[in-house]
Amino acid sequence: MSWHREYKEQWKEIIETVAAEEHRTTQMVEKDTIQSMILSGISQSDLPFVFKGGTSLSKAYGLIDRFSEDIDLSMNRKPTEGEKKQTKNLILSLAEDLGLILTNPEDIQSRHSYNKYVFKYESFFSEIPLDHVHMFVSVYPQQSIPDVVKQIKGATSHKLREEFSQLKNMPSLWTRSYFVSTAGNVSSETIEWYVNTQKTRD
Repeated sequence: MSWHREYKEQWKEIIETVAAEEHRTTQMVEKDTIQSMILSGISQSDLPFVFKGGTSLSKAYGLIDRFSEDIDLSMNRKPTEGEKKQTKNLILSLAEDLGLILTNPEDIQSRHSYNKYVFKYESFFSEIPLDHVHMFVSVYPQQSIPDVVKQIKGATSHKLREEFSQLKNMPSLWTRSYFVSTAGNVSSETIEWYVNTQKTRD
């Protein structure tokens, strides 16, 4: 089972349309869609959930306009041990129904007062160039471009080696080369739109 079920092409088209209209990446809209499905399932529960954070302010209360990064949940009172177990079972059941894979099961304990669930899912838009990565970055004038590039490469290398142990034996994940260009008088929104839609243009 996957979150889009048998409507893969229809969902893909909807997400691409929304991304183009909102000037957002397709990955961002896709993630937002899946999280909205999870929120919808949670809202139907009888457990005393309180929706917190920017995602909930946007999706549950309509107070702000934003796309989702994560979901923050709490309860309006101290939950019983039974409610903690119900919460865990509910979240895992919703995830399974949507075809999400829990990546940190060893961290989840229903007896804990706080749990962080990290899921991965089948994406329509996961393709990236094999030999390079495009980034649109804003930095302070006093920051050195080589230092910024070095920090990005160092942080991403550390994260990748942490997640994929087979990479630890490689002496380097990035080459020393990079290309940088300024935006000039073009607005950031225009550049983001161009980057996000370049795959859809001939």
